Amino acid sequence: KRDRRKGMVHSDKKALVDYFKSFQNNILRLIKFISCVITIFAPLMPWLKVSINKTTQPELHSYKDNLFALHGVETLFAILIMVLACIVIVLDMAEYVDAFGRIKNKWFYDPLIEILISGALLMIVYLATVKTLTDEFEYYIAWIGGTVRRSAGCCIAWIGIVGITVTSIIAYGKKNKNGGK
Repeated sequence: KRDRRKGMVHSDKKALVDYFKSFQNNILRLIKFISCVITIFAPLMPWLKVSINKTTQPELHSYKDNLFALHGVETLFAILIMVLACIVIVLDMAEYVDAFGRIKNKWFYDPLIEILISGALLMIVYLATVKTLTDEFEYYIAWIGGTVRRSAGCCIAWIGIVGITVTSIIAYGKKNKNGGK
């Protein structure tokens, strides 16, 4: 059993190496992978920045918050963004890694699923963006002499999701053009 398990681990390592080597020949796969990685890390980056005028309110301070630090539904949005981006990577790796391939086949995979996941990501990031900057919050901060702005995490999430969506649509189009191959 032990030798068999080592052999499986070795083949999985080789499959992962082959997956990463495929980036040399498939620029779309590389762009999709990079887009997924930055989308996974976007909720951990500052999502909004609050700046408060120190002369009018010296006891308050400026701060940046990521989606997890905002608590509430924003935490759910952060988790969903990270999980869905990971699923896109797993679906893309399924061509090379047998364990992922079995999962992909078991779920009756259609290339359209990546586009549907992209749509879900678009909706979740839109809701997270809107939720983090509500009118009441912005009004309150303006009332005490401050400003609220979207920060790097929000922008990076949008860039990543556009990359995932565009590459998924192009890959879907190529598969349909080649007759599903």
